[in-house]
Amino acid sequence: MASIKDVARLAGVSPSTVSLAMNGSPLVKHETRYRIMQAVEELNYKPNQAARSLVTKEKKVIGLFLLSGEESLTDFSQPFSHTQDTLLVEMLPFVQKTLREADYSILVDLFFSGPQTEHPENHQLNRNSIDGAIFFGGLVNEIQLQNIHNTKVPSVLVCSRDNNLDYVDTDPKEGIRLATQYLIQNGHHHIALLNGSDRSQVSARKLAGYRQALEENGISYDESLVESSAGSGDHALSAIEKLWDRVPHPTAIITASEYTGCAALRFLYDRGLSCPDDVSVISFGDGPVTAYTAPALTTINLHKQRLGEEAANILINRLKNPKARQVELIIPPELTIRDSVKCIL
Repeated sequence: MASIKDVARLAGVSPSTVSLAMNGSPLVKHETRYRIMQAVEELNYKPNQAARSLVTKEKKVIGLFLLSGEESLTDFSQPFSHTQDTLLVEMLPFVQKTLREADYSILVDLFFSGPQTEHPENHQLNRNSIDGAIFFGGLVNEIQLQNIHNTKVPSVLVCSRDNNLDYVDTDPKEGIRLATQYLIQNGHHHIALLNGSDRSQVSARKLAGYRQALEENGISYDESLVESSAGSGDHALSAIEKLWDRVPHPTAIITASEYTGCAALRFLYDRGLSCPDDVSVISFGDGPVTAYTAPALTTINLHKQRLGEEAANILINRLKNPKARQVELIIPPELTIRDSVKCIL
């Protein structure tokens, strides 16, 4: 394995000059830098990251944290019972690719956001372990946001927002408005909303989008058609059962996530009902499974690939430019039409 001394010898410079060149120092002339990089490529030299960190004070590690409302360990052997969001899992390949291209490794963990949590439970969230952090999901409260601020770790939020942190988000209000409007255009007026957790930032925005579409079409808001769910399949089934026990039954259901959209299909199947013949379903979020359910779910596409890539690029820029202006990026959602909505006009 080649060493920095081998590179220096081949390039005809000192090892310290190689180090300066590889760290982007302006003190190295363009011609010298070019000669060094040719030697690096020829020798396939890989710098010792631990030694490099001692000089640059960078760990070259980014923490990826899924915001979670659960303070106990999740039993993933019972996937229909837990409430973990799939947001991070689905964005991970795109975030990881972008960070790897910038020479960063990743650390993945949960970040609890229960209402009683006054201090960060994750000991990795500090400048001694990571250079920056990306937080995924809407389950975050003011205490947790303040904890993130206090750590002084450069951070980006994905699908949640804060006035003092960089964030990239979809538009939940517009997404649910699109779903509601599409159902109304197909003749549905008795539309149920299976919303997310009351502790999630996005739930209020989703409800606002639902109400806006109803109002724009002259349909009265009926609070009995709205239920909240913690996000697990079991909780979603319970919430849908409450909606279904009210008469008249809804002709369509909008769910807060693709996971709860699958739960709605399961509920209808268990009751001997057909989607979309008896009840239409639209889910907020276009996960991998939604195209393969029976029927394939009509969804609100959040553009998760772009959300992940943008979050990684925003954080990389923040690390390079700590005093740059706050980034507040909103990526508009789109309706993906499949087979789960029936026109009843």
